[in-house]
Amino acid sequence: MKIKESLLLIAVCSLALSGCNSSSSEEKPVDTLKEMPVFHIDTENATPITSKEEYVQATLSISNTDKHDAGDLTLGIRGRGNYSWSGTEKKSYRIKFDKKYQPLGQGKGPAKSWTLLAVHCDKSLLRTDAAFYFANKLENLLFTSSSSFVQLYLNGQYDGVYEFCEQMQVNKYRVDIDDTGTDTDIGYLLELDKNASEDVIYLNSGETFELKSDHQNESQMEYITNYMQDCEDAIKGGDQVTISNLIDIGSAVDAYLVEELFKNLDVGWGSFYYNKPAGEKLKFGPVWDFDLCAGNADSDDSRTTKSFRDYKYTYVGNSYYSNYMQQHSWYLNLRKQSWFNDLIKDRWFEVKEFAIETVTHIQDMAHDYHDDFEKNFERWKIFNKKINREPSNILAIKSFDGQVEFLVNWLNGRIEWLDGFYQGENSDINKL
Repeated sequence: MKIKESLLLIAVCSLALSGCNSSSSEEKPVDTLKEMPVFHIDTENATPITSKEEYVQATLSISNTDKHDAGDLTLGIRGRGNYSWSGTEKKSYRIKFDKKYQPLGQGKGPAKSWTLLAVHCDKSLLRTDAAFYFANKLENLLFTSSSSFVQLYLNGQYDGVYEFCEQMQVNKYRVDIDDTGTDTDIGYLLELDKNASEDVIYLNSGETFELKSDHQNESQMEYITNYMQDCEDAIKGGDQVTISNLIDIGSAVDAYLVEELFKNLDVGWGSFYYNKPAGEKLKFGPVWDFDLCAGNADSDDSRTTKSFRDYKYTYVGNSYYSNYMQQHSWYLNLRKQSWFNDLIKDRWFEVKEFAIETVTHIQDMAHDYHDDFEKNFERWKIFNKKINREPSNILAIKSFDGQVEFLVNWLNGRIEWLDGFYQGENSDINKL
């Protein structure tokens, strides 16, 4: 039975039973679905959006909200993403308002830059939103994007459901660090990215990071490069005190648990961020990009494909997968240390309830906006198409309800397995 139908049936039965004890003859609604906000973006002269570098001038009108309707907001819009821009028909976008604005009242305050994520290869559309929901519960992460779903009309054409998020950037309402000035110890925002091409930091191990914050001189680049190298050397050495003098361990543990709960394929490939406030230690986060997670990807290694898809076994820092390009080398080394594993275990039991709440959040979103999610797949008929790295069992599911059911079951199994693993009841795929 589909999610919508089952919830409707429960509501009908509940009302029927409660009606026997009610003296009121007033009819009550059986079930009320919500509708997503609607974004109408119209580019100047209907100019197509063809670049990730050049903004096209446009206006945005927001409707279908209780309090946040708006009209004729001026902005620029361009493409964004790597594979999500070049390899998929449904495109993701970055928008930049002419003035700071807070659409839908989202986030902690107004900003110019926001993102519209197509999440096209996630046929539930809910994985990244769910990961952000969980991460936002973890206080050791300096910032996690907020998330809303909207219906996008681009130059009058319905373009589907998009996830509306905050841009990863230095901003007092986002990554709140000070990257100004000419001193070397300023604030830095970095992204682990194997495709880094600008302001690249190269470490001796071959890891590459891209500096995403502003810098004023080469001395600053040299400083943060040396600091990252010192962090890597300390992690390889394994000494807890040395590592703790350089890295905020609480953030490393919290970021680990977000990535591990969702078994995120690209944790060591890209879209993994770090920040270093001036005069402070390096912090892990913000977390980002969770479309290829929770069973929704195959590995590059046929030996490990099934174990990666399964909700069992650890993945982040598990040496069984160490020949795998997406592996996170820092976590590979940290997980070799018993003290770090003990911190992960203790933290899991503190935040497990948030993971359970995340499953409920997924079910609520799928129910509340059910019809709008379904409409996306009328626009994009992709249930039988491989968009990125979806495995065969995902491709075999031919409905939105089935995709949500798979995600819910996978996460429930994952929570149960991790709980048993951290209690010493479940065995991992290898000894770490």
